[in-house]
Amino acid sequence: MKKVSGILAIVVVVGVLFAVTSSLFATPSFDLVGFAKGTTGGSGGEEVKATSLDQVNDLLNDKKKNDKTGKLIIKFDKKIKGEGKIDCKEVENVSFIGEGTKGELDGIGLNIVKSENIIVQNMKIHYTKAPVDCIGLENSKQVWIDHCELYNEIGDVNGDGKVDSKGDTSGGDVDYYDGLLDVKKDSQNVTISWTYMHDSFKTSLVGSSDSDTSDRKITFHHNVYENLRSRTPSYRGGTGHIFNNYYVNVEYSGINSRMGAKLRIEGNVFQNVGDGETDDKHGYDRGPIGTYYSDEKGFWDVSDNIFDNCKGSQPTSSTCSFKPSYSYSVDKASSVKDTVLKYAGVGKLDGSDNSSIAASDSSSSSSDSSSSDSSSNDSSSSDSASGSVHEAEASTNKIKYGEVDGDVVAFDSKKDAYVEMKKVNSNSSGSTQITFVYSSNSSFPCEIKVNGSTVEKEAEFASTGGSMKEKTFTVDLDSGSDNKIKFKIREAVSGVKLDKVIIGDGGSSSSTSSSSTSSSSTSSSSSSSTSSSSTSSSDGDITLSAGDSIEDAVKNIKAGSTIYLNSGTYKVSKTFVIEEGNKGSSGKLKKIEGKGDVTIDFSSMSENSSNRGIVLDGSYWHVYNVTIKGAGDNGMLLSGDNNIIEECTFRENHDTGLQLSRYNTSYDSVSEWPSNNLIKNCLSTENIDSGREDADGFAPKLTAGEGNKFVDCRAEYNCDDGWDLYTKSDTGKIGVVKFENCVAEGNGKFRDGEETKGDGNGYKLGDDTASVAHELKNCQAIDNNKHGFTGNGNPAKIILDNCTGSGNAEKLFDRLDNAVKK
Repeated sequence: MKKVSGILAIVVVVGVLFAVTSSLFATPSFDLVGFAKGTTGGSGGEEVKATSLDQVNDLLNDKKKNDKTGKLIIKFDKKIKGEGKIDCKEVENVSFIGEGTKGELDGIGLNIVKSENIIVQNMKIHYTKAPVDCIGLENSKQVWIDHCELYNEIGDVNGDGKVDSKGDTSGGDVDYYDGLLDVKKDSQNVTISWTYMHDSFKTSLVGSSDSDTSDRKITFHHNVYENLRSRTPSYRGGTGHIFNNYYVNVEYSGINSRMGAKLRIEGNVFQNVGDGETDDKHGYDRGPIGTYYSDEKGFWDVSDNIFDNCKGSQPTSSTCSFKPSYSYSVDKASSVKDTVLKYAGVGKLDGSDNSSIAASDSSSSSSDSSSSDSSSNDSSSSDSASGSVHEAEASTNKIKYGEVDGDVVAFDSKKDAYVEMKKVNSNSSGSTQITFVYSSNSSFPCEIKVNGSTVEKEAEFASTGGSMKEKTFTVDLDSGSDNKIKFKIREAVSGVKLDKVIIGDGGSSSSTSSSSTSSSSTSSSSSSSTSSSSTSSSDGDITLSAGDSIEDAVKNIKAGSTIYLNSGTYKVSKTFVIEEGNKGSSGKLKKIEGKGDVTIDFSSMSENSSNRGIVLDGSYWHVYNVTIKGAGDNGMLLSGDNNIIEECTFRENHDTGLQLSRYNTSYDSVSEWPSNNLIKNCLSTENIDSGREDADGFAPKLTAGEGNKFVDCRAEYNCDDGWDLYTKSDTGKIGVVKFENCVAEGNGKFRDGEETKGDGNGYKLGDDTASVAHELKNCQAIDNNKHGFTGNGNPAKIILDNCTGSGNAEKLFDRLDNAVKK
């Protein structure tokens, strides 16, 4: 393709990249309606100005400690930046109110736990790193969230050059940030209204797991959901009301009614929602309204919804009947889009339209607006190179750690500051020059991305002494206005400003002489090849298909690179060991990642204690989205340090699915045993030996070190225990194991109810040979064939924080007299 040689310099003026239609109608009522009716928050109470995260938490802690039931209004009139959360815990009668458009939490979430009568209004909350949600509700009642703006980031968040298909707990993409608005456990009577939620992989999760099915009674109305992946919301159990919302550009699925939920869904507009992929649980194609990802279906009562350019499930008939008991009025769906774009979000409580929302819209007249503007501003760019000129601070751009300063973006002195320009137009497609006009008091490395692909990872931008200079790259662009360009600063450096981006033939010769020479880099190709044979990419990644040798790839992969496994079954007949010396580093993990449905099948093995599937004795590995089945012993022996095992399934192995213990039997101290490993979102199920008594789900036992943690994992229908933390006197005590949000279900029996010969405990937390104070938070034990949680003789003060269960054949808590129960 030849380079673009622009003849006419086109300036895209701030605020006209997107056109939003305004209708001539009266300001709607912003009164509280829905299940939260009657919520008053701190109305009429003491008012306090928020100055810092610590100050706000001190106020709330004082209210909690002194059992104060008086009313409190905390007002925010500035941006408060940091990391962490505001803990609104065990208090009542509180309002969090933003003033004008100034109330903002950057990196700080609002966590509402065991609280009642709470209002959150006119607040902008964003960039809350996992596990913190922008707003999280847990065991709280009478909560109204109104006229807020909640967002994180979607795309290549961690800057590794790819967008992870699921999650990346080492710091990127799907799991880098958490949800925008999650509601869990026994929360009830909640209304979310006139709120703008955008740019996030995770939006709104109602119910933390398939066993969390309380009737929370939530109303969602007059909200805007834009540029999201899914969960708008994902609603487990109970009843809910969803009306007059606008959904636009939701990638996977919209409203997910699951686990018996009954939702009234009426008068909503869905535009560009769904990818049409079929969910393997119930056969619904992912789209605006359906039931996905759960064992039990949900239901819907639908009326007057508009589906525009959507894929997947778009029901126009109901599967249940549900009408909320409160009174309300519903706008016609045809008027909803204009209404919510005008009045949702911050700064609108007085009924003003400050156009803060510019929802992307395939049917908008943005191209027309751009054209008319460009003709009137033609002469303003005559001193720059020929080509289309894009101001850096257009209102639809995302700016992180930076502020608009006149006509430029001035960045804070913070690593990973960036501006991302959306809807950048090019006169033609293919190889095109892109020029950044910038100034800086010192040199700095910068990452350049175009349409999600990394063009330059560490491009060096020279110091300009405060004057504007230009730096040019050659990139691939698409014709039209759908390009996305990201300028990301890789070091904490002060005095950096970005003026404009020129699309076309280079910068002016007078200003480029002091800059670095042009790069000839082009967009990187995808590393997830679907070739039927093993391939290696230039950056060290390896892509395999069924029939290729995983073991060879494991031996050859470099630190910071990934072995991609294309969908299929990889049949392996013998144990393969990732040796102790085969390791990455804290900044450069070695990764094995399944792309789609990937099974490593060891079923040809005979049952034998030496026939493990994978032995991970190395350190700093990340194994993601694979199923390991049929091994003659453990599916995986995890014996190295600082590893992440995520979204993996261990099934039908002849001993424990995943065991955490030493591999080198000469290692005889806890400091030498596997430590600091994270097992997240994993399932271990139906593991069974021929004697039907020894195979557990997970077993950090015998010789497990310190710092190991299980998060959001499930152990179900294994022939022995769900989790086994057994110790022996001849090896000594193991390290403390931590659990969060884990579920043990049906262990000690098969799915059809037949009992095995195993113990059948949900969690076996040690024995009488060692005192180890394990820690469990928000864990559940359900329908296990013996005890839910057993100390098994362990005399330590085991911590059981909000651990619950039901249906276990014997005790829920056994031999846990010394336990600390919260």
